[in-house]
Amino acid sequence: YLALLLVFLKNLSIADWKKWRIGLEKAEAQNFARALTEAPANLMTPRKFAYSVVESLCKTSVNVTLRGENWLREHNMNAFLCNTKGSPQPSFLLEIDYNGCDPAIPPIILIGKGMTFNSGGLCIKTCEEMKYMRGDMAGAAVVVATFKAVANLGLPINLRGLIPLGENMPGGTASRPRDIIKSTSGKTVLVAKQDFDGNLLLSDTLCYAQQFRPKYIVSLTTMSKEIQT
Repeated sequence: YLALLLVFLKNLSIADWKKWRIGLEKAEAQNFARALTEAPANLMTPRKFAYSVVESLCKTSVNVTLRGENWLREHNMNAFLCNTKGSPQPSFLLEIDYNGCDPAIPPIILIGKGMTFNSGGLCIKTCEEMKYMRGDMAGAAVVVATFKAVANLGLPINLRGLIPLGENMPGGTASRPRDIIKSTSGKTVLVAKQDFDGNLLLSDTLCYAQQFRPKYIVSLTTMSKEIQT
């Protein structure tokens, strides 16, 4: 088999080599996203997720900025914090920046939901539902993997990623059903159900994304069926 593989590789053209490399990068990115998503929630907390991203992406031509809870409060991201304050784990906004062309060209923004565990808060999910909730950060994992592939391939685009990271838990400081909060847009929001975390995370993050004057925004999230209503 090795001899056949060597003969095959020897006969590859430059175009074939390029396609081969693109395929390898795509496969590696997919496996990286799977590894992040399948990790147990106790081993993939918001902080550990952030550190794994920094470790992976800072080896490439990507800049990573980690915004803590003080920064989130200063920017009135209360819709985001509303769903994470029941957990002792700190919340973060992860900003990822890749410049592959003229910086004056508006970036494409990728937003990935990074709820590393979603119990539903005080509107708690069933045990059957919760066993899948370690994967509620799949959107964030896909965004990180995309940046890794784009940077390694050196694509000529400007890309910015925004990842809100947190846990939705029913702790003593958790928000209550029908609490009213003021979001970063300045609008007040009545939170009917704490399980609507994705909607709240997105609202603040989408508002924040507008300041970058993006070409367009792509959001990748695991949303509950209630998004239909």
